[in-house]
Amino acid sequence: MLGLIVALGLAAGFGLGAAQAQTAPAPAAETTEALLSVAMAGYTLVPVLGDDGTQARDDQGQPVFQRRPLADSVVTPGDAILYVSRVENNTADPAKNLQIGPQVAPEVLFDPYSVSGPDVQALRMALEWADAETPDQFRPVFVLVDDQPQMQADLATLRALRFHLPVLPVGGMAEIEYTVTLR
Repeated sequence: MLGLIVALGLAAGFGLGAAQAQTAPAPAAETTEALLSVAMAGYTLVPVLGDDGTQARDDQGQPVFQRRPLADSVVTPGDAILYVSRVENNTADPAKNLQIGPQVAPEVLFDPYSVSGPDVQALRMALEWADAETPDQFRPVFVLVDDQPQMQADLATLRALRFHLPVLPVGGMAEIEYTVTLR
């Protein structure tokens, strides 16, 4: 099972597809350079239990979960895994047209309705997917039909995602979260 956990963690790795951040050249004496940083973490969600042994709920009545790092978790079929992608702009200029591209392992099923982050509606409508047959052909996960978003991705064959962030201001940070379920 540990091998599967490590494989899931590695298979969910991602790259920064395109990030345009214009940084002024550093003086020759300066050795540190401001960078655009991207990090990804995986978690299992453990229910928080109340004093009576039932699952705790927040003020809106939603179940409360504690995040456990994926490396410290045992994952079995049917378990949800939460992935968090964090992007920080430590450059001197706003970063524009960011594309974050996580891979999706065949052992998991992506939940497109679980995506959250800055301007969640725009993020979902700009989300694209590709499959193993055509890994370089991304298409929208959602399309508008009668002014309502409709999911069109084939979740069974989805193997890559592409999140679009139009701009990240200087010193800005954005987190994108989504869940997958182990098949």
